[in-house]
Amino acid sequence: MLKPSEDEIKNEPKRKVQVQARPHQAVVDPTGNYLFVPDLGNDMVRIFSIDNSTLGYKEIPGLVIRETLSASNKNDKRPMGARHIAFAKGMSKTFLYVLNELSNTVIGYDVNYTGKDSFSFSLVHFSNTHGEASDLNSTVAAAEIQISVSLLLSCTSRVYLANPYFSLIRGF
Repeated sequence: MLKPSEDEIKNEPKRKVQVQARPHQAVVDPTGNYLFVPDLGNDMVRIFSIDNSTLGYKEIPGLVIRETLSASNKNDKRPMGARHIAFAKGMSKTFLYVLNELSNTVIGYDVNYTGKDSFSFSLVHFSNTHGEASDLNSTVAAAEIQISVSLLLSCTSRVYLANPYFSLIRGF
């Protein structure tokens, strides 16, 4: 990602947090073979292959969020800010949910393991984190995501999002 210009930072205050990589969390995927790290500063989820015999790791191509969005969302150049992620493992599918702090959005992907150290991500969900409230001020920032255990037991999904500055917990 290119660093934002001074004008971009001035006109879009949330850009100032995107002048460098900002890994925010580390989550091992359901296979135990990969470490996923949302990078708020680069609008991506970095992926590392884990060598379980040495506990070493190497970075492999990650998930660049903007590249996965539909045409209408790709044109929105505001920062996304991948902050937290959560996996949901169903009977035969693995889903990854990315909570974006700067855009207050949650994006869901069907994760396909296509080969050694190779993935494809199919967009299955995109929404804001605050329901119908569209007039949020600049202090609102998505903060946490959790997947309910019932997804594993009954194949019904509940994703919960929290925003500490808006007094909101939203499920869908």
